[in-house]
Amino acid sequence: MIKVHNQEMKKITLIALFFLGSLGVLLAGDTTAVKNQVDAAGKRQGWWIITGAMKKDNRYAAEAKVEEGNYKDSQKTGVWTEYFPTGKKKSELTFVNNRPNGHAIMYNENGTKAEEGTWVGTRWVGDYKLFYEDGTPRQSFNYSQLGQRDGAQTYYLPNGKVAIEVNMVGGKEEGW
Repeated sequence: MIKVHNQEMKKITLIALFFLGSLGVLLAGDTTAVKNQVDAAGKRQGWWIITGAMKKDNRYAAEAKVEEGNYKDSQKTGVWTEYFPTGKKKSELTFVNNRPNGHAIMYNENGTKAEEGTWVGTRWVGDYKLFYEDGTPRQSFNYSQLGQRDGAQTYYLPNGKVAIEVNMVGGKEEGW
């Protein structure tokens, strides 16, 4: 039988609680612990919150969040969230090497999705959806790797019913 003294048990308990708490922060993705860090070379690292004062944008209060996300060597990486001056989400863009590259969602000021798809460089690629202000689908397109509409293209009425379906090839309606 192992005999543990009261003082040793307290130390073990504290170490275990610290470890579990740290693990919980990592798993939950808590990015509020350390933010807006610059390394010795002056490069932005880790989680950053960009405020109105930092952007010098008079549409935002000085302390208001304009955008937030992760930097690696002063380059945006991962999902960055941008906000309207009201504080509501404006967009979520995935960045690779400081360039938009991946899943993207744009929002209306009322909080509903405005657009969703995959953004690569300067264009949409793959499935893309545009929504009415109330969140009802408006258009459903497919874009080629060159950013041209390709394949089935669907337009919807405000009530959600299909209005028109066309097939595009190389950015042009098939048959034209």
